[in-house]
Amino acid sequence: MENEEQLRKILQEMQQETASVTGDEFGLFDYNDLDPETREQKWQILSYIIDMNKMRPEDVAKLLENNPWFNEWYRRMILSDKPVAETYH
Repeated sequence: MENEEQLRKILQEMQQETASVTGDEFGLFDYNDLDPETREQKWQILSYIIDMNKMRPEDVAKLLENNPWFNEWYRRMILSDKPVAETYH
């Protein structure tokens, strides 16, 4: 229950953060300054938005292009048949 409340709080923060986004600021979403757990929760929400087709395809492309860490995580955790928690280069 606590986790659900935390996700609601993060979703509300993200709604406020993105209220004035026009589509060309997608570099904002890397969230590299956050702790890994919070960052991944925000990325999960972004993934849900993408999966539900709530973003235009060109905005999804821009989001993935401008956010290499999110792009790598998204391919590894969401698109992969076998999610891999982390990769090392």
